[in-house]
Amino acid sequence: FSNMLATQTIVPAVMAAASTEWRAARKAPPMRWVEAAVLIGLILATFTAAFMSRPDSWYTGPSVLYLPLPLLVWAALRFGRVGVNVGLVVLTMLAIYGAVHGNGPFANVAQHENALSVQSFLILVAVPLQLLAKVIGERDLAEERAYEGQRLLALTLKAARVGVWDMDLVSGRTSIDEQLAAMFDLPSWERREVASWMLRMHPVDLAESEASLHEAQASGAPRDESGDSPISEAVCRVLHRDISWHWILSRGVVLRRDDGTPYRATGIGIDVTESRRTAEAMRENEEQMELAAATADLGFWTLDVGTGEVWLSEHCAALLGVKNGTTPTRQEIDLLLGRSQPAEGDDEEEVASPPPVLAHEFSYRRDNGEERWLATTARRVRDDAANSERLIGVVRDITERRKRDEEVEERQQALAHLARVATMGELSTTIVHELGQPVGAVTLNAETARLLIERNRAWVGGDASRFAVLQELIEDIVRDSRRAETVIGQLRRLMRREQRDREPVNIAIVVSEVLDLVRAELRKHDIAVEWEVSGEGLDVVVNRPQLHQVLLNIILNARDAMDSVPAGARHLRVTLRREPFEEIVHVLIADSGMGIAADRLDEVFEPFVTSKANGVGLGLAISRTIMMDHGGDLRAESGDSGAVLHLTLPVMSKVRAPNGALADVSIRRATRPVSAGRTESDAGASP
Repeated sequence: FSNMLATQTIVPAVMAAASTEWRAARKAPPMRWVEAAVLIGLILATFTAAFMSRPDSWYTGPSVLYLPLPLLVWAALRFGRVGVNVGLVVLTMLAIYGAVHGNGPFANVAQHENALSVQSFLILVAVPLQLLAKVIGERDLAEERAYEGQRLLALTLKAARVGVWDMDLVSGRTSIDEQLAAMFDLPSWERREVASWMLRMHPVDLAESEASLHEAQASGAPRDESGDSPISEAVCRVLHRDISWHWILSRGVVLRRDDGTPYRATGIGIDVTESRRTAEAMRENEEQMELAAATADLGFWTLDVGTGEVWLSEHCAALLGVKNGTTPTRQEIDLLLGRSQPAEGDDEEEVASPPPVLAHEFSYRRDNGEERWLATTARRVRDDAANSERLIGVVRDITERRKRDEEVEERQQALAHLARVATMGELSTTIVHELGQPVGAVTLNAETARLLIERNRAWVGGDASRFAVLQELIEDIVRDSRRAETVIGQLRRLMRREQRDREPVNIAIVVSEVLDLVRAELRKHDIAVEWEVSGEGLDVVVNRPQLHQVLLNIILNARDAMDSVPAGARHLRVTLRREPFEEIVHVLIADSGMGIAADRLDEVFEPFVTSKANGVGLGLAISRTIMMDHGGDLRAESGDSGAVLHLTLPVMSKVRAPNGALADVSIRRATRPVSAGRTESDAGASP
């Protein structure tokens, strides 16, 4: 009995002290603490009066044993196991203390009977109270779990934008949750009315919903595994207060009792307004796209990557020359995919595999021999549900645009030729000067050689020193002749109308050729020229005459910009550089003129914009077009004392040698500045 009493009083108290209920009690509201304090006070007062009173007191007797029971039941109902354990510990201590000291209702019996009576009393009181506290705890836990489940369900429905409706088929009373009430746009006062939400439905949809509900209630309605009858899914229109219609998808079920009697209908509502509007918008877009395609003369095509099946719209088939009802040939598929014709023996599946992105133009000849140009644009689309990939593209006829582009290109070439001719007109004096000196030197050296040979004809084979003189004269003749050929060749290339192919060349050599060409013109205007080269790999692929034209135009513009500058302050600096690990060659031509205003740095490249009195304003515009056509750029910058024209070209680190092998292009770097005042013997040397 002592062990049993300990397990019912001391052990539960120790376990309750280690549980989370004590930590939760700290967060209890103040009124809860007041109630606990009152209960503890009554327990102490009542238990003390019952078990600490003298045996001869008028209220002492078996009836006082009932005094603790209401308080312990109060503790079990309001405070659960914690309250019961506290009350039982206090009751046990006071009862044992009173029995030991001869007090309480068990004082008139023998000591061994008194102890047994106290133990029996406490055990009989503790066991039902512990069971009561356990039942109350299980109920509270079940309520908490049910509450958490309801919260989780409500959160899930809210996140999924799903509302719930419920109808008692016996009383006809209906109810909806806040989510569904918001879908029906019901005000707060209208939500309290019975079935007021149904009045917001379109009359036709309401009648169909009621018919579906009555059909599900019928005895012969189909039932699911649980014995309930599903209600047919329906989409009803709901009128909002802003006079706009919304669509609500309703799904429900009729619940039945064990005997098959329907007693309740419940279901959910989903707002499908956005999806309906999206579907309508997509349908309208498809109609507009069809109209736009018909107006813009476009054709559509698709290719299934897995199966290789191709679909062509009627207009696309007409553009490709495919007859209606026939399957596109492999050649026509290759045209759409931008492939060249496969060699014999190639795998058809490998050839049919499309690239990830398509955007190209191609030409073909019709049966009548007419050449047409088409442009196709496509992108790859993956359907994860069907585990397939498709290529969706559009085709348009660009023949007229290509013709216009060719005409524009021809006109630009003619305009560039006129600009070169105008530039050469300005250099006519320099050309005469540059050609006159080499030809005169050739004539003088040849005459001197002739006279020396005639005067010393008798002993010409005897003295070796005279052969050295003759050799030197002959070398002068060869050098001057080559110089004359170089100048004449440059002039011829610049004056030609046809467009030459691009070739790999060292940019420093091209700049040196242009400087040699304009040296006399710059010397005439007292312009000192300096240039330097930094970095390795200055090889580019250019059209040399066009690059000559660009450099000539810029240098002559710099000459004109320095007319108002004193003679001693006229400087032209040409810088060639390439930064490490950079794939661009920079050419900077800086003058010491008046410069360009910051707000006009881009304006100077516009056509017909010029600051010269007799200028046309096409030189820089054409020059920039040429540079951009070469993959580079031309821009103006503000220098320290004038303007800086900055040219950029993509570098070519390797070029194709005549024998077909890849070879490095060597670069001879300038080791000293080159000025307009250098001697004639240096004039033909390249940097």
